[in-house]
Amino acid sequence: MKISSKRYYNSTCHIIEFLPSELRLEDTEGIPGKREHISRIFGNPRPDEVTWLRVNRAFFNMSDSKSESIGDGLRDSFINVGYKDGKLYFEPNIPVGVEWSVGTSYMLLRDGEYCVDSENFFREILGKHPRTFFGQKADGTIVFIAADGRKLTEKGLTPSEQREVAKALGLRDAANLDGGGSSVIMVGDTVINKSYDGRGLGNIFVGYRKYTKDELPTLKQGAKGVWVNLLQRLLIAQGYSCGAAGADGDFGPATYNAVTSYQKAKGLAVDGIVGKQTWGELTKAQQPAKKLPTLIIDPGHGGTDPGCAFHGYIEKELNLIVAKRVRELLKEYSPAMTRETDITLDAGPRTDKIKDKYDYCLSIHFNANAGNRTECIHSIYSQRGKDLAIAIGRELSQALDLPLNVFNRQGQNGDYYFMHRLTGSTTTVIVECLPLDTQYGKLHLELIAQAIARGFKNYVKA
Repeated sequence: MKISSKRYYNSTCHIIEFLPSELRLEDTEGIPGKREHISRIFGNPRPDEVTWLRVNRAFFNMSDSKSESIGDGLRDSFINVGYKDGKLYFEPNIPVGVEWSVGTSYMLLRDGEYCVDSENFFREILGKHPRTFFGQKADGTIVFIAADGRKLTEKGLTPSEQREVAKALGLRDAANLDGGGSSVIMVGDTVINKSYDGRGLGNIFVGYRKYTKDELPTLKQGAKGVWVNLLQRLLIAQGYSCGAAGADGDFGPATYNAVTSYQKAKGLAVDGIVGKQTWGELTKAQQPAKKLPTLIIDPGHGGTDPGCAFHGYIEKELNLIVAKRVRELLKEYSPAMTRETDITLDAGPRTDKIKDKYDYCLSIHFNANAGNRTECIHSIYSQRGKDLAIAIGRELSQALDLPLNVFNRQGQNGDYYFMHRLTGSTTTVIVECLPLDTQYGKLHLELIAQAIARGFKNYVKA
């Protein structure tokens, strides 16, 4: 997850970006029929998750203390958003079988173009105000933005300015959420924007992430927040009461009594402090083995397409040798291959094997007319692809003692290379190991394969 802040139109925009694989996103009302401060809403995390992202979502009836949200019905004044398989779908394009479908307000972008759907229903709030809005990039990255406002140096945004910001951030589809004093984004236990006035909120968006044992903090009576909520959930799951409020994120006397009772039952030091040993016992059954990302390796060219050929070397043959060796070196990821023999694979059949089916694709190549560099190419839309390209390129550069060039290339319809343009949500990196015309003397295939595998592992484990 990436957190940043940028100034647009005399307002500070606080920006959260993440891939669906990083956070499990859903909508929650907290305690039904009661609006609460956002720090008191934890949603429904699983035992191996911690509540990590919280964002205001719904409009609500201010005059009704029990109103949680308005505008969640289809075909009303509020544009709905549905969520399925990591993708946001905006009304009327919501498919069947979505995980959830909730109201936003008016549209900002559709397919990268300005959209004013439903804006006419919100005439009273179209001036410069604090705003919360969100959307998704073409590479699947979900983005939430909270714009500060109503202060001398923080003017807020109009809907037209929101569209410009969404466009500048690379969003493909985007919609407005509730704004004004309700605008708030929390990461962990920290509110990152400055316009939230502390009012109780109804339905919010919440993102859960997997936690690691190494990051679990020492807790004692008086602590509050997401880690206390996790502690309470784990205690309750094992039959220990944390009081009538349950997992409310407040380490009070009832939680202290639950901790000491648990410590006594497990033969631990009974001090009411939740440190490494207590966490270790509580999380023994909660942390399954880390799921490895899925990977496909693409030996470029093949069959009637030989690629480049210099000094007796044919690119398609080298690509296949290196790709097979990389597969062996990365066997714990059970990588697939687009081809394992010398067959012809045109753009469509090749990318059909890849598109939306894997987390990552490594497309192996050798090039020419590129000077003396090793090169790694990523999608213009993918920060994840850029980071992977850098990790692999760095290892190749060091192993071959060659300069490194990491880049992307814009085409008329987005990415220039079809391996980026046609592989969907799969993060694809094209690895041009070395130029055969100028650097064939450094053609050490084992070193190259090891460098690619090492770079991939370094990135995945980072």
